[in-house]
Amino acid sequence: MPSDPRFYLHKIAPTLGQLADLCEGRLIRGDRGDRLAGIAAADQAETAQLCFLQGGPGSLASLSHKATHCIVTEQLAEHMPSHIRGLIIHDRPRWAHSLISLAMYEKKSWVTAGSPPVTDPTAHIHPTA
Repeated sequence: MPSDPRFYLHKIAPTLGQLADLCEGRLIRGDRGDRLAGIAAADQAETAQLCFLQGGPGSLASLSHKATHCIVTEQLAEHMPSHIRGLIIHDRPRWAHSLISLAMYEKKSWVTAGSPPVTDPTAHIHPTA
């Protein structure tokens, strides 16, 4: 699932090479200049979204057939299907993916403008609630 634009601002559209450097991973497949549109869970990743997988070859069953870029362990890399154009190797793919998400997205402020919300003075909670 991609990030929800109601809650997160997309800060940057980085390249695959920039993301590999950011998480100190090793790019073994793909072009360092590929631009990525976002991040997603492995089972819902679309073209140009970065996902991660960890575990053994059995975890490939959860990989979307539309996924094109992924972070995986060295053990899993040799089993990755050919539709994965960009492949970053990392000892801890989940951690690398979280670092990348922090760089790419920022939480939106709940109060964007004006006065902070207030509770109406006539509001009350019913005693049986």
